[in-house]
Amino acid sequence: MTDAVHLIPATSAAGGPWGGAHAQARTIASQARNDGSDSVLWRALDLDIDGDGACPTADGLDCILMLVEGGPLHWVKKRTAQTTRLDAGSRLYFAAEAPCAVQAVEAPARLFLLQLLRKQAHGCVDLRSRAQNLPMRAGETLLHCARGRCQLRLPAHLGGPRELQAGDTLRITLAREPAFVLPFEPGDDRSRLIDARIHRY
Repeated sequence: MTDAVHLIPATSAAGGPWGGAHAQARTIASQARNDGSDSVLWRALDLDIDGDGACPTADGLDCILMLVEGGPLHWVKKRTAQTTRLDAGSRLYFAAEAPCAVQAVEAPARLFLLQLLRKQAHGCVDLRSRAQNLPMRAGETLLHCARGRCQLRLPAHLGGPRELQAGDTLRITLAREPAFVLPFEPGDDRSRLIDARIHRY
């Protein structure tokens, strides 16, 4: 693995229904396994929820879900009827095998979903809304502009400063430590940046 920066424009994300007509999903980025199978090591999705409905299930994936905009939403585990309320910025961790449903208290809502192959990859997701320095480490980082504009001041050897518009994603792959600190500046008070980190076991 070598250091690399790849811009994924908003227009390149493939979309389609997610579990039914109540939700649409766009695949932001993904990494296939190296064993020749069709399964993924990890996948990041942008979800638009317009109403109530069931969520698709998948074997062997751990998920981190974040409500970015809109809501609130209720996330319901069907087997136990346990309900979790999601407000903007809330995170939810769950196994993709468990049958779940979403209840849109107020729709529409936008969510970010990171799926990780169990025992092969792990990660974290944060929502950035104020100017700050982001510590960069070895592994994969997805910086997804969920709303507004986001300025990222990359060092010169990785292409220099980049400005992301809503829906754009910067995928940063770093091979080793030590890495660097990446200054982030939101375009305005409404701008939001999803900071997702992915590591292999």
